[in-house]
Amino acid sequence: MCSFRFTISKTFRKEVETRLKAAQQLGELRRVKYLLAILAVMDGQSFEKVAQCLRVHPKTVAEWVRLFCCYGPKGAPAKKPSGRKPKLTATQKEELVRLIDQGPIKAGFSGACWRSPMIQQMIFDQFGVFYSVYYIAELLKSLGFSWQKA
Repeated sequence: MCSFRFTISKTFRKEVETRLKAAQQLGELRRVKYLLAILAVMDGQSFEKVAQCLRVHPKTVAEWVRLFCCYGPKGAPAKKPSGRKPKLTATQKEELVRLIDQGPIKAGFSGACWRSPMIQQMIFDQFGVFYSVYYIAELLKSLGFSWQKA
């Protein structure tokens, strides 16, 4: 990864520092890291060293510098990355809710109450998607179900 130094006017640097203080007060961690990275690179720090200090990948620092060069302080990531795509689509989740509401007997299981391993197996059989048995409770909560004592 390359290391370089760039300079900006004192007025522009003041603007970056002002935005940094505002981001710190608002608790916007990503924007704080972005602006700290820009200031560190301007002061001659390598991408690798900045990345290590901020606990991000050096390519992230390089991307932040690119965004800064193109757009200035406003080039900071506006929102958190969306993360991993859900394993089940919205339609599949609706179908899962319907299947759970029908009960385990209708789904071909013995027993009157659902258990996480049963739901895990049903999801795999119906949709071909594997969830950890430990995640099933979180998934059910996100679908509006609550834990019930038998």
